[in-house]
Amino acid sequence: MLIAESMFDPCLPLKTESKLCPKIVQIMNDSNRLSYFVQFMENEGLLSKNMIKFWIQVECFKNSLKNCEDFEKNRLIFIEDAVRIFKKYLDSKSNSRLHLNFDESEILFLETRLSQQNNVTSDIFDKYQNLVLSHIESEYYNKFLRSSYFCKYQVDMLTDGSISLVDILYNDSTLFYFMEFMEQEGMKHYVDFLLMAENYRNFGTSNDAIVLFNRFFSSESSSFLEMSDKIKCQIERELQRVSNSCFDIPMSILIQYFDKTYFKQFLQSQTYINFLTECINSIQSSTMASKSIKCHKRQSSDSSSSVMSDCCVAGNSSSSKEKKATLSSTKPDQLWQRDLAGKLQIARVNQYGKLLSDFEPEPDKSNSLGAISLSKAVKRLTLSASDEKEKEDMAWQVAEMIINDIRHVTDRQRLLENKS
Repeated sequence: MLIAESMFDPCLPLKTESKLCPKIVQIMNDSNRLSYFVQFMENEGLLSKNMIKFWIQVECFKNSLKNCEDFEKNRLIFIEDAVRIFKKYLDSKSNSRLHLNFDESEILFLETRLSQQNNVTSDIFDKYQNLVLSHIESEYYNKFLRSSYFCKYQVDMLTDGSISLVDILYNDSTLFYFMEFMEQEGMKHYVDFLLMAENYRNFGTSNDAIVLFNRFFSSESSSFLEMSDKIKCQIERELQRVSNSCFDIPMSILIQYFDKTYFKQFLQSQTYINFLTECINSIQSSTMASKSIKCHKRQSSDSSSSVMSDCCVAGNSSSSKEKKATLSSTKPDQLWQRDLAGKLQIARVNQYGKLLSDFEPEPDKSNSLGAISLSKAVKRLTLSASDEKEKEDMAWQVAEMIINDIRHVTDRQRLLENKS
């Protein structure tokens, strides 16, 4: 690690915040991140859409007021903007679709303030904006982190060339892949130190510091970091002061060194490519699922009548089959004529042309059964070899919806022809 120490620049600050996992305040105050979050909120329903619109409009109002060079000249314009925001989102008397429910007494206080021109300042909506932000953080932030919109944000960040080692190292979803790569390089204990030292900086005690020093800076330890005596002496002095920054210097040395060496190799590795592939597949799968759900909802109302008629036909045919089975059961000589469909078969073809097996596949063996022609077409819809079964099932669902739609149209045409 003497090479790493020779490359160390003490003027560069130690950063341990990842751009891949921003806090809600960082999202709301960054236009790039906010664009992904707005898409997510608009897809969550009317309330979430109204809240994010209110927050953005208030933010625009505040920025306009702060950046105005001649406030007195434009005072009436700003007052009109403030009243417009109030009526659209806060005034219960306006019957606006964008109305947000706040305490009535607080609304009356704001209404009184708006009527007094001298009280219209940039902070007039701060209280309500903070309340909305608090609600967004508690109800939507964690859900956003699990959504395809956040996954899109991460993929864009990972592929735009601005990513750094810290972004990968201190983000849960990417750390696993970097750890796997560094373990292959025989450098895993260095990454362990960076993670444990960061945890100590935030939550550690003096006992934790001693444990860390003995594990990584004792020559007898299997996780010994080969740093110079000068660095060790600096760490010992910081330990005596009981400072949470006692490991900052070795952290900075390693982060700067890895950022110039192993991190560049990681970005070109198959491990990193696999991670990006999984992210992209996750986005595509989520998009396909949302489209199929919307398509299914549209179909459900249109096809209800044809489903009912199909049920009636099925009910009549099933009752006739039951009668036939009862008659044949009383005649032993005609045993071979009994209807045993579905009872002695090992496979069957459903109404969509898919070949299904009635038996579970043997352990550790793939199921070789499948529809012959349609199955090949469905498999072409899958996006990659990973998660093939899940994606193939989703493709079959889409295919079934298309077939149901065609059946609905043909059944309706047949009914019209019969009536005529």
